[in-house]
Amino acid sequence: MNGKAPVAAELSWRQVHSFRLQPHHLATRAATKDLTKVAGDIGGAQAQLMSAAELQLGVRSTCSVEYVRKALWKDKALVKTWLMRGTLHLVPSKDLPVYTAAMRSRWVWPNNTWLKWVQLTEPELVALIKAIGDALDQPMTREELIARVGRRSSRSCRPRSVPRFAPAVTRWLPPSARPGSKSSSPRF
Repeated sequence: MNGKAPVAAELSWRQVHSFRLQPHHLATRAATKDLTKVAGDIGGAQAQLMSAAELQLGVRSTCSVEYVRKALWKDKALVKTWLMRGTLHLVPSKDLPVYTAAMRSRWVWPNNTWLKWVQLTEPELVALIKAIGDALDQPMTREELIARVGRRSSRSCRPRSVPRFAPAVTRWLPPSARPGSKSSSPRF
């Protein structure tokens, strides 16, 4: 290095709070037109509950809940998909490739207890994830997806316990979305 001691910055709590709140658009709300920028600046709005995502974006910008819905479902400026921690998030559509590339290798694989509960082996689970990805070639509800995967799947990826098939299918939607080709719809 240059041999100089690092300089300690002296900051007031007000400066620290401002530094923390400003990038998250909590000190000053962004304009409605900047909704997708806000979603990108905060690294996506968690959307397990759609109303929570709408509120997260609504308090950070001057837009209405209806505008968030329009940006997602009509304009496609936002996309709702599984990302961090395997949970649903709203992110700018243009940033989806970056998020999915970053998440490609970050997935929590089930333990043997879970596989035993759904009565699947690891190769059967891999086949199930592929079947889910293949079935999602058009918008559909969870129920429609479960029925479609059940019809299309080989016996090798269907759990032997039918009541446990639905949780297995919906639990493995996120990794089937991993390449970035799958996202959620208003009916899902």
